[in-house]
Amino acid sequence: METKKKADFDIGCGLISISVTIGSPRKEGRREESLMKRTAKAGEEAKNVKQARSSRLKGEEESTAQPMQEKQPSAREIAAAKAARARLYSKAQGQEREAAEIRLPTGQAPVPTVDVDIIPTEQLTPLDNVEANAQAAMQDLQSSDWAVACRGQTQLRRLAVFHPEECRPLLPQIIPLVLKSVKNLRSSLSKAAIMAVSDLCQTFGTELLPLLDVGGAAQPLKSLLSQLLLKAGSNDKRFVIEEVTRALQTMADCMDPTKLLQRLLPYAAHKNPKVRGKVAVSLAASASKMSAEQWAGHDRAALLRAAGRLVCDNTPEARDAAKRLIALLRDAFDASAHAASAGTDVATEGHGKENEAKDRNAAREISRK
Repeated sequence: METKKKADFDIGCGLISISVTIGSPRKEGRREESLMKRTAKAGEEAKNVKQARSSRLKGEEESTAQPMQEKQPSAREIAAAKAARARLYSKAQGQEREAAEIRLPTGQAPVPTVDVDIIPTEQLTPLDNVEANAQAAMQDLQSSDWAVACRGQTQLRRLAVFHPEECRPLLPQIIPLVLKSVKNLRSSLSKAAIMAVSDLCQTFGTELLPLLDVGGAAQPLKSLLSQLLLKAGSNDKRFVIEEVTRALQTMADCMDPTKLLQRLLPYAAHKNPKVRGKVAVSLAASASKMSAEQWAGHDRAALLRAAGRLVCDNTPEARDAAKRLIALLRDAFDASAHAASAGTDVATEGHGKENEAKDRNAAREISRK
């Protein structure tokens, strides 16, 4: 039986109440005993669950391991499987090899590398059959294959250097074909065509000039001279630009400078500064070949105006060439002025001698009288 007792204590600053419940010792013992039984029973149940779970997992492992042990192949079966695998692999390799051999190529055929030898003028040789080779050269020049066109340019050079009489009637047909090759993007073909222009200029000189500048500066696509100047001022490969420079110098050396200057003057106002520079160089080179008689009959005012524009150009090459051209013009003006003054002195001296003769005659008549 439980009882409750309560007591109040005075600690000086207030009262403290303490209550105590006192139970039966016998009942407390029973409660502890029942708690221990329940705890032991719960432990046994947990132990049984754990044993059941472990036995179930062990049974599953044994059941899965037993089929695996039963499915293990023998050594003979393993050897047979390896042999079958080898036969299948070799057969597959053979089929792939046959397919590779039978497969047709796709796309464009590979372009073979072609080496074209461009022969210098000193190493050219005469043609054996001139007429047949001339016709063959014309056909080669019209070919779309650049290697064949290069061969045609070489044949044309041989024809121009060693057989000019047979080449002269073909010039109106040859120049447009050479122009087409000069404009070609293939650098080797363009160089071969420019070398052909140099050989033609050396052979025919001023006779070739009207054919070189068909259309003039107004129609640059039809003018070979215009295309040469554009090629010289382009960003093409170095050996092409060097060959164009030599061709322009050959023109200045082999053609009548007065007629060449007339053809070059319209290009002095070209929009491309590099072209103006090449034109200025060609003008100076042509002017340096002129004689006193040619200077006297040439329109020096137009040339002086062009030189005045070029000397203020933003291209160093144009300015330097314009300075040389102005120096040549000054020398020409000085020479003409000196010739004029010398002529005046000669005329004055002759007139004085005539007057002296008249005076002597008059004195003789007076003495006779």
